[in-house]
Amino acid sequence: MSIKRLVEFFLSLAMVAVAGTSAAADSRLMRTVPVDRELQFGLVAAGALNKRPNLAKNKDIRRALKLWGAIYGTRDTSTKELALAESQRILDMGTSFRSLFDIAELDGPHGTRLLVPRLITSKTSESGDTEHYYRSTPENVLVYAFKFQLRKNPPFEMLRDILLKARDANIGLVTHTDHDFLVELTDAIPSDPSGALAPRQRNQHKLAFASGDKVYGFYISYLSTPPQDWKTPDFLRPLIDYWTPPAEILDTPDPAARRAALSIWMKDREISDERQAELLALMELEPAALKAATATLLDHWSWQHAMRTLAVITGSEFEEKSRWSRVSVGGCYVEPDRRPDATTVRIIFATNRATNGDALGAGELPQNWFTSSSDENNTLRVGCASVAVPKSENPKISFGDPPKVAGVSDAGSVPDTPTFSVVKSKPLANIDVAKSAYEVVFEDRERWLYNDETRALVFVHGYNTPFEYALLRAAQIAVTTGYRGRVFLFSWPSAGWWPSYLWDMDSAERSELQLSGFLRAILRDPEVQRLDLVAHSMGSQMLLRSLGDLRDVFFSRDDIRLGQVVFAAPDLSTDVFAAKIRETTALAEGISIYGSEKDKALLFSSKIRGAERLGLIGGASGIELPGLAYYDATTDSGMCDFWGLGTMEHSYFVDSPNTLKHMAGVLKRTLRKRTEPEESQPTSAPSGTQVSFKPIEKGTQRCWWEFD
Repeated sequence: MSIKRLVEFFLSLAMVAVAGTSAAADSRLMRTVPVDRELQFGLVAAGALNKRPNLAKNKDIRRALKLWGAIYGTRDTSTKELALAESQRILDMGTSFRSLFDIAELDGPHGTRLLVPRLITSKTSESGDTEHYYRSTPENVLVYAFKFQLRKNPPFEMLRDILLKARDANIGLVTHTDHDFLVELTDAIPSDPSGALAPRQRNQHKLAFASGDKVYGFYISYLSTPPQDWKTPDFLRPLIDYWTPPAEILDTPDPAARRAALSIWMKDREISDERQAELLALMELEPAALKAATATLLDHWSWQHAMRTLAVITGSEFEEKSRWSRVSVGGCYVEPDRRPDATTVRIIFATNRATNGDALGAGELPQNWFTSSSDENNTLRVGCASVAVPKSENPKISFGDPPKVAGVSDAGSVPDTPTFSVVKSKPLANIDVAKSAYEVVFEDRERWLYNDETRALVFVHGYNTPFEYALLRAAQIAVTTGYRGRVFLFSWPSAGWWPSYLWDMDSAERSELQLSGFLRAILRDPEVQRLDLVAHSMGSQMLLRSLGDLRDVFFSRDDIRLGQVVFAAPDLSTDVFAAKIRETTALAEGISIYGSEKDKALLFSSKIRGAERLGLIGGASGIELPGLAYYDATTDSGMCDFWGLGTMEHSYFVDSPNTLKHMAGVLKRTLRKRTEPEESQPTSAPSGTQVSFKPIEKGTQRCWWEFD
């Protein structure tokens, strides 16, 4: 090896070591101090994070921490105390920024709360309880909050009007759903009525969201040119120094060489393309004039940065305080050492069942947490449970007492026979769905700072299912399939008794609003990019209808899709499925239907409803589309089917190891944007045709006397 190659080799090793050290420091800081909103605001104020806090992902925050270190100099974070001191420096940036403009929380329209920069604005008008204006003098900053009737001012129509009027504008960001929007744009306004002066650049940040029968909105605008008395504050000086080209570049006499050197220098800086163009445009000036022009430009940048930070903080806080019901999942983590004979999985659950006293979290078994009745106040109850799934091929299908561990108050001991157990549980929130169905946010960064999983799995149970059985099945699916990602359960008030089929039909339909709100809350997490869904039996009806209500969520984010959608023994009309599934296939990576020719529950359903059921093989018709796969999971029940009374053959998707193994393959697929259809299926077929179920390896259904 030549000397040159040897030097290059050691240099590359050094660079890798430095990068690894930096990444480790970032991870230590994030593990020691959970990434909360105030820490993110500090990074925004410091110029290190260019994302709204509710849209920032872990990778965005890691990048921001790296940039923070480049600008302000990262200190040692090798211990908890040092990491806390470093995070406090970031928090102090947010505090300094709030003090810079004397930002205070004031009353807004209709009981809302908004942050107002009192040092540069004052209230100039107020229209009853619907509009509040705060302006600066001269009028280069405007803060405006409003409340309008939803039927007269839907958010999407308001956004359309803004975009239609902004014909000469530079639109930087637009996000929207049917319920809200956020837009950032720059436009030109006249400097004087005569038009003798060049127009001034104005930056606008506008958002609106529907809540109940009202639309709430926030609007802040500012001029790109700072007021005459503007001075860059001391705490932002390192940021301005970071943006300032070195003297050796500015003193270069040849403009072409100066421009080339500047281009190379800017590659190592987090400087936007727009700002790079502004700097390059000055390179034709003489060195003396260039330094003065650069200083003026940097003052403009510090003003624009301060104003954009003001827009992010005030806009985000208005939405935060006026809209969201935040549910913290802090402290909900897996305890893998509590059951050495089992694998533990954490499940976040939501249910609209009525509570059974204060049993949740009090060491009681999950059988005692909830009843089979609906909550009278339309409340969605959210909680978490760490469920131990036995490492056994034939576990006891019931919950046993939680294990006795030294220093832990949970009662019980490790059971002699392998049973499921809850090793940790915690109630999280009670949400009024009538007011907050679309406005729930889960704060769950503590658990997920240690990996980059971007998938989430939601299980929706079916007919004749008590809460504890749904919790058990969700845990069983997650562990048996080796699912990597977050696991959620939605449990609706099934009576848990096989004669109550008609009761369950109505109960499932009443619960669709709660399911939709729960799914929206999960999808609102910026870390979730793929949502996998497993629905059983009657839960398939709820899920299919709820997915139609979520289309706006998928259209508003480019990085989010449905992953694998699994309908197991779906109690769905084949005609309804054919009419609605096309919308879902456009959003999902793949859709799988598991059916059986022995499913007595679906046979009973088809008789009551007078319509073919999708999960009942034999006479079922349906639709075939790309990405849609049908699987025959009929089991060999043997003696269990004695006289046809042994088992309902309706829970084969979890009772059959072979079906679970097959489902694991479906959920683990590394997919392209689109799952190709099975080779045996045509690419499309009209509704009402006979569908082809591809057989999977048959398993043996356990008999009814094997269950507890």
